[in-house]
Amino acid sequence: MFKYFMIPFWIVSFLSGCGYSTKSFLPSHVNSIAVPMFKNETFRLKKAGRTFKRRLEKTVTDKVIQNFIQDGQLQVLEPSMADWVLEGTVTDYEVRPLRYSSSDAGLVEEIRLILKVSVVLKDAKSQKVIWKKKSIFREEDLYVDGSIFDEEERGLELAAFRIAKKITTEVLEGWY
Repeated sequence: MFKYFMIPFWIVSFLSGCGYSTKSFLPSHVNSIAVPMFKNETFRLKKAGRTFKRRLEKTVTDKVIQNFIQDGQLQVLEPSMADWVLEGTVTDYEVRPLRYSSSDAGLVEEIRLILKVSVVLKDAKSQKVIWKKKSIFREEDLYVDGSIFDEEERGLELAAFRIAKKITTEVLEGWY
């Protein structure tokens, strides 16, 4: 009896699918994206005692481009040849100590790195804004094992990678 009751359940389950799809969420006419160099506006914060880091915009831009290339759904092209253009700005960058050594006053044992960006996705031909995010940020807490500057670089790479992953996921999966 139980076996006969389950047959319609299995048929309905099989026909309806599980909700997973390999279908792209991108519009059919979109095959490429351009990612011009992000702007670095952290120099404006330097007067307020915040950190300015040169070439920060290059690190973030490179990570975003690498993510799109690695995914493979969109070809990365120059803005004049692409269907979409993703423009970005690094709006904040900060490194602050979280914990000091109890045995050596002034020796930092842990730091927090904060990276914030804003992005705008536009149609390359019409310049119409498709998607906009004012603040995407990452905080990375890092134990300092050796040079604080090495840990800062490692944290920046990690934060930039995670921000790039979030941006590419939202663009490719249609969260706009």
